[in-house]
Amino acid sequence: MSIRVVDVLFFDGCPNVDDAVERVRSAAAAANLPDVDVRLVRVETEEEAARTGFLGSPSVRVDGVDVELAARARADFALQCRVYPKEGGGLDGAPPVEWIRAALLGRDVAPTEPDAKAGAGAPDCCARRVG
Repeated sequence: MSIRVVDVLFFDGCPNVDDAVERVRSAAAAANLPDVDVRLVRVETEEEAARTGFLGSPSVRVDGVDVELAARARADFALQCRVYPKEGGGLDGAPPVEWIRAALLGRDVAPTEPDAKAGAGAPDCCARRVG
């Protein structure tokens, strides 16, 4: 398998970007893929958010594809916080390790929440740590 490129898209001040990077590293280890290229991609303007298809901070993409299956049909690009459904209910500030692991292995994982807008967060959600 070739080296996978994982982009963690974020905006400055996001309290969940470090968790997202750590989950990428955990997922790579779980998938036995030591050669994952993790890149931090800063999104700074609404125009850049629209151009890059930024759904919120943090977003994780493997080889350019969002790890959240439902997000691939979304178009609510903006400088906003992004939250993810937790298994068993609630929200989390970074995607689950299993979604990232599946994406690294070229598999899709159905989200735990069927609502395609479940990942959209309120603009002020980064003022507090989601969890």
